[in-house]
Amino acid sequence: MYSLLDFLQKFIGKAEVSFDEITYNLYLKFLEWLEQQGYKVNMQGSFIRSLKAVMNEAYKRGLHTNLAYTQFVKPVEKVTTVFLTMDEVDRIYKAELSGVLEIARDLFLLGCYTGLRFSDYSRLTKEEGNKEIITKIQQKTKEEVTIPVHPRVREILNKWNGAPELSVQKMNQHIKTICASVGIDDTIEVKDGKKIVYKKKYEMVSSHTARRTAATNLLLSGATIYEVMRFLGHTNVTQTQIYLRVSSAENAKILAKNKFFSGE
Repeated sequence: MYSLLDFLQKFIGKAEVSFDEITYNLYLKFLEWLEQQGYKVNMQGSFIRSLKAVMNEAYKRGLHTNLAYTQFVKPVEKVTTVFLTMDEVDRIYKAELSGVLEIARDLFLLGCYTGLRFSDYSRLTKEEGNKEIITKIQQKTKEEVTIPVHPRVREILNKWNGAPELSVQKMNQHIKTICASVGIDDTIEVKDGKKIVYKKKYEMVSSHTARRTAATNLLLSGATIYEVMRFLGHTNVTQTQIYLRVSSAENAKILAKNKFFSGE
């Protein structure tokens, strides 16, 4: 396994690489070289992230005074993601399932109706389900989030005496099977590097789809983006926008309900 230093040495063409050589111009040329070597955008981003971390640690230790690295931006490839419509969520809810498929379905639905991450919705208790409002400290961010309890959340938590137990890997595997079985099979265009590939929608559903589904459907139902932001436990709208999958046509439908357009 090659290290960051190995790649820099190969790129620069010598064994010794000084901190002062890591300029903004070198950063740009390094990215160009990585692309020529066939590395995808996300891998390029990993190299830049590591380079910035090394430069930052060395700076804190007084090994150099070169702050050019603070201007380096980690490239990120835009990944095609999906959400499920309320009709699709209903189809999943009404599917006749048993065994591990039933567990996977119910666990996934908790995410669709709470907007929590898997690490949080998989820890919901029966007691929380019997409240009107759930207040939870998010495991990832340690930020508090407060959400109303959907009737189906209460039903599932009472049914299993809390969130049913299943690993995220198993749930991701089974929820694809469930989605395929209820006809969630639209063809989605996906950008893979510089290529365009086509996938079935059910292939792209995972635990995090539930959070995007909750956020997008809440917005489509008339909630403001700021209400969705608080629902997800975000501290700014920019974070929330990443989760929203609203087309221009769907956005127009939301705006049409606004008093500005109705003339009221």
